[in-house]
Amino acid sequence: MIDCLVIGGGPAGLTAAIYLQRFHRTVCIVDNNQSRARNIKLSRNYPGFPAGIAGDELLLRLQQQLENFDGAITHGTVTNLQQTAEGHFRADIDASTMVARTLLLAT
Repeated sequence: MIDCLVIGGGPAGLTAAIYLQRFHRTVCIVDNNQSRARNIKLSRNYPGFPAGIAGDELLLRLQQQLENFDGAITHGTVTNLQQTAEGHFRADIDASTMVARTLLLAT
């Protein structure tokens, strides 16, 4: 069982996972590689980049920072999500299953 399942690997999901990993939580990001950020040519809405940053570049930098804290992304799609009797979350991800104490939706 992991501490947190993050569904969505865009800027919000990656940022959350970075903070969770830094606080020594076990995290799994599930991402289907369809972040809308990939379509942004230049965003001036993300803190720390006053001149703007392309969506692809932002995602790449966040992924690299996550890797620095031993985080990883599971590429796939959550096909079923249920809360167990104990209050945990059970997610079917393509052909596998994962159980997490908490769930963060960043879709």
